[in-house]
Amino acid sequence: MMTGAITKLSGPAVVLILAGFAISASAATEELQRKAMPSEFWSGKTMTVEARREFAVGVLDYWKAVSERIPRLSPKERDWIKTELSTSDTARFVAAMNRKEGALYLAADAVDFCVKSYREIIPLLGKDSRSEALAWVNSMRCYASTDELRIHFYKAGLISEPRVDKEIKMQMFSIWWQSSLRAIEGCLSE
Repeated sequence: MMTGAITKLSGPAVVLILAGFAISASAATEELQRKAMPSEFWSGKTMTVEARREFAVGVLDYWKAVSERIPRLSPKERDWIKTELSTSDTARFVAAMNRKEGALYLAADAVDFCVKSYREIIPLLGKDSRSEALAWVNSMRCYASTDELRIHFYKAGLISEPRVDKEIKMQMFSIWWQSSLRAIEGCLSE
């Protein structure tokens, strides 16, 4: 029976399986990050509707993959951490910020915002330039606090080092921010 085989695994076998999962999960975000590289970025051309769609879909896939890696708090934990983070008691606020639950809540909130932002962009592509441009502007918040997001990932145990992109790749954020500006330019020039 399969469950018996799984329960008999221990020591080095488990470490190898877990290491393989970590490598493949990291590779997945690296691959998705490359997929989201706008094809017209280096050309200096205004991004066409097709290029914006390719970019938005690629970045949405990246953020969805990152979102799936964040463990979610129970409703009770979420309510508690929201209360602690909205208190005027500085000591309680700082303590909540430094807890794993606080980091998970803030990381999930930031990443879910990005998923939502790109889901909102896609149906607007090429239809209403003003609404599309505003949606792109809104999405730029995803790249405004990369260091803060990295710290949340670290405190939540999602990455092993706060300054190194091993588990969750974030090197493309500045290019995606610049590409969002180019997307805004593209939709306003149509």
